[in-house]
Amino acid sequence: MSGFSFYWFVYGILSTVLFWGAWVLVCFSLRQKRYAFLAGNALMLIVCYLLIQLVCTRARPVNCPELLIGLSFRFAGLPKAVSALLLLTVFAAEGLLFTDFARYEREHITVMSVKEAVDSLPTGVCFYTETGRVLMINKAMESFARQAGCPLDAGGRALCLSVVSGELSPGFERRAEGGRLLITTPDGRALSVREGETVFDGGPLYMLSLTDVSEVYAKTLSLRKLHGRLSALSGRLTEYNRQIVGLTAEKELLAARVSLHDEMGADLLSIKNYLENGGGEEERLRIEKRLRRDLDLLFTGQASTPRDEYEQILETAQRLGMEIEIEGSLPRTQPQKHAAATAIHECLTNTIRHAKGKKLTVSARESGGMITLSLTNDGIQPSEEIKEKGGLASLRALTEMIPGASMEILVSPSFCVRLTMPKEVPDAL
Repeated sequence: MSGFSFYWFVYGILSTVLFWGAWVLVCFSLRQKRYAFLAGNALMLIVCYLLIQLVCTRARPVNCPELLIGLSFRFAGLPKAVSALLLLTVFAAEGLLFTDFARYEREHITVMSVKEAVDSLPTGVCFYTETGRVLMINKAMESFARQAGCPLDAGGRALCLSVVSGELSPGFERRAEGGRLLITTPDGRALSVREGETVFDGGPLYMLSLTDVSEVYAKTLSLRKLHGRLSALSGRLTEYNRQIVGLTAEKELLAARVSLHDEMGADLLSIKNYLENGGGEEERLRIEKRLRRDLDLLFTGQASTPRDEYEQILETAQRLGMEIEIEGSLPRTQPQKHAAATAIHECLTNTIRHAKGKKLTVSARESGGMITLSLTNDGIQPSEEIKEKGGLASLRALTEMIPGASMEILVSPSFCVRLTMPKEVPDAL
């Protein structure tokens, strides 16, 4: 055993450090698949190992081969500048290689970097071949498979079939939403299941993904509940409007009967005057015609209640001496029918009160799944700006409650109320 030397002690420690550095470089070469550097790194690993053996043999040449002992003492006999230069050369080479590998990691996408990136995704992903061999699966998909009881060791195709149609653990449920498959988890999450296929390396490559759509799904459920409440409210409002139409028709009928009462009183006075003062044949025929008209209207007022809203409005118009001309086919399904009946009733009332007209024309046209109602009259055209209040405001509110419906008022070339409604309304009552 030779005497202790501080120089060779430090030399041995540095050789050990460089040995492990060379080992790391070998691992980097394999990881980055840079096999051109693998031979050089392996050579440095061997050189560092040999330096460690030479230093250790010099310090304690016990039970060592004679060849190694001879090499060790010849190496120790070299000028220290030469041995130090060898160590520095290895140190510089490793430093340059570490720098190059670090630069390569920053500038290139490696298999491990792709795997690490996919593992960091919240979306579960699994890529597999036609035979079911899994090429890549991330942690999110593995975690879901373990929790849902899906097989992880049977291949990608078995995993996909288990997720899409297999038996899941308690608490996991499948739901069909908007043409896509969702899986709800016991912790309240909603995962959208998607299958894909592409071409990779000349053959088909299949993908299974699980995307977290919990926030969107929760908002969808909330909107669905709100839609249900709005549908119920719409039903109540529709019934209230039907009652309003009925009450208004009864009011108009009562007004017509009062008017008829006054006319018959005038007719009786005319008869009395005719009998007392006399009159010609023309006067007699005029009185007879008025009596026949009033009696016919009186007997018609005793008819049964109309079957629906359209018949009720037409009968009311007839009793008031008004004419309603229908062009086309009026809506027959709710809520479009009720909106159309309300519009006819409102325009009939405005024709009598404001336009002083005798005829209301209702034109119905269908185009592109939409129904357009145009209501005009033969009365006096408005000379001022139309302000929507009362009946027109209520009609607009009723119309706009129908999804996709709208109302507009036109004043040129003539006054017109136009309703545009979809022919079919989903979830209509």
